[in-house]
Amino acid sequence: GGLFWSTFIGKGGIQWGSAVDLDDHNLAFVALDNEDDHVTNTLTGRNGVPVSWNGGAWGALNINTGKMVWQIPAYGQDLANPSNPSNAQGGLSFTNRVVFAGSSSGYFVALDANTGLTYWKFNSGNTVAGSPAIFNETVYWGTGYESSAGATMLYAFSIP
Repeated sequence: GGLFWSTFIGKGGIQWGSAVDLDDHNLAFVALDNEDDHVTNTLTGRNGVPVSWNGGAWGALNINTGKMVWQIPAYGQDLANPSNPSNAQGGLSFTNRVVFAGSSSGYFVALDANTGLTYWKFNSGNTVAGSPAIFNETVYWGTGYESSAGATMLYAFSIP
């Protein structure tokens, strides 16, 4: 019941959940939501190259040490306030060495779990605030909520 480690990932908050990989590299995947303040954080970046950013971010921590492995800015501009970078308010999902994340820019992204490199991105045109569900090699993902401007949609993605 005692504290094992504690890691500062940036100013903002972690909302709507994270994902964990216990199979290969013991990583926890988190989204940093910098929703209202848009304060500038220094992100871990990739390969030890820090990035200065005032929007949301996605990242991976080593669950044994608490050390950030990678941390990258969320894609695009916020749809509700295009003068701001996107927030990373949605939860993350993980399967087969791929992390799935969404942002207030409307993007769904698939990231390499070990490096944070982008495999794929899709612009839904509406805020992504929920976590994707994964079942039978298909990723199901919703967009929008009551106050969002675009159409509320459910998408299903799979590799043919």
